Amino acid sequence: MKTNPEKIFLTKLFGNKRLHTLHFNKTGTMYFHIKVFDGTVQAIHNSYSLDTRNWLDNPKHTKPYQSQHILKAGEEKIIKYEIGKVHEQHDKVFVINHHLFKSASFSIREITD
Repeated sequence: MKTNPEKIFLTKLFGNKRLHTLHFNKTGTMYFHIKVFDGTVQAIHNSYSLDTRNWLDNPKHTKPYQSQHILKAGEEKIIKYEIGKVHEQHDKVFVINHHLFKSASFSIREITD
């Protein structure tokens, strides 16, 4: 488990960084601890789409699966994602600023223990 995760800042509309992307090089179950300091963020797990050649598809699962989570300032949560692979492209997790006119800050780290 990594300690002291980096604090990430997301800007408001027309800013330089409205989203943060987590890239993967393996598949399987992964757990993340996310903590929001300011604003509201949305964590979204997406799969690669052969139609659009981008990460826009919802992951395919046979059981109920929550691919999106919204967290507000002061909240923290452990999120479980099943990272897959479509056409040699690993899934991605995007953390976006949920508000257009307010900045947001958060930390996220993978739990490996």
